[in-house]
Amino acid sequence: MIRKGELDRRVAFQRVVMVENTLGEEVGSWLPYITRWTKVARAAPPGARPAGEAPAAARLEASAPATFTILWSTEAAAIAPLTHRIVFEDVIWDIHSNTEIGRRQGREIVAVTNFKEP
Repeated sequence: MIRKGELDRRVAFQRVVMVENTLGEEVGSWLPYITRWTKVARAAPPGARPAGEAPAAARLEASAPATFTILWSTEAAAIAPLTHRIVFEDVIWDIHSNTEIGRRQGREIVAVTNFKEP
């Protein structure tokens, strides 16, 4: 069960839309999709050391997985890897999965970042 008080981070979801560039080629462009309150649970990057042991630059090089929990909606259920992404704390997160929690209670979205800026 999701407690609304746990949804304390604002997260923007984007979707890719195919547009025509100035050369007439079809290219993907990321556009705003939805913005939701979310609970963010971060995992340590692969090979990470306890806090204070690794230099900051080394921590930024590794992928950092996180789970984003949001309330269920039709828009949230449509979020998919490759066609959607997350922007959280000015960092792009690539979505790996979007799983339903309970019966239309919420969505659990697992994403990974390589610390790319939007």
